[in-house]
Amino acid sequence: MRHPTHPGEIYLAPGADSAHRVEFPGETFPPPDEHLVEPETDREMIDGQIIQVSPANPPHADRTVDISYVLRAHVAPNYVASADLLTRVSDENDFATDACIRKAGTDAQGHRHLEELSFEVKHTQSESSLKKRARMLIRRGVRRVFAVYVRVEYLDGAEIVKAGPVKEWSRDKNDWEKLDDDYVIKDPCLQQPIAVRSLLDAVQADNAVAQALIDKHNPVIDRLVREESQQAIREERRQAVRDLCRAFAIELTPERQQRIDSLSPDGLYALRTYLLEHRRWVQD
Repeated sequence: MRHPTHPGEIYLAPGADSAHRVEFPGETFPPPDEHLVEPETDREMIDGQIIQVSPANPPHADRTVDISYVLRAHVAPNYVASADLLTRVSDENDFATDACIRKAGTDAQGHRHLEELSFEVKHTQSESSLKKRARMLIRRGVRRVFAVYVRVEYLDGAEIVKAGPVKEWSRDKNDWEKLDDDYVIKDPCLQQPIAVRSLLDAVQADNAVAQALIDKHNPVIDRLVREESQQAIREERRQAVRDLCRAFAIELTPERQQRIDSLSPDGLYALRTYLLEHRRWVQD
């Protein structure tokens, strides 16, 4: 990649799986949490100028929630996902992206870590502004910057929100590169890869989060899986006992059926073993 202000110098960017951020030689930056504007306000600073940040409309706000939802479920241990995190990008720039992932905790100087993955939702924002912010983030050291596009279309007077494409900033091209819908984002910040489709569709987002929680062995889901497995085993053994009763002409009275329904998987196994051996009901 060519240095933006020194075309004669070339710097190589790391691959997508690298966990190291990029900084240009000789450049220093303020800590990411040493701000020029007051956090928790509607202000950012771009090129030394204070700008007012407007609250988002539903297409932008809804997509931001879905992206944050997916990121939170996929984040690797020792990393955190954040939304609308204000970052000191340079001496004269202090702004937030819609969602990001950064290393948890603080550095040796007590400052929070710079985000490593950053996501912007592109709705009404101009393309030139989006590109400018992406270049500044990459220059600052953010490893990967993504843009998720949303637009509003109208059909018979009805408003339809459509999401896509998803793009990633390319250092080589100094421009956005479109990602296929089937593409999966792999990165050391992520415990599991993120499917691009999950950033574009609420149902796909739910599916991706559910699978991520299963892969992470979330204790609640693990318990439900165990209970479902035990229930399947219990029903299988109940049916085996009923089949043996029919095969051996053992009458299934309401009382016997009630006992079958009340037994644990181990109890059903013991009853099945008794029926196979004695060919009569245990109480007869």
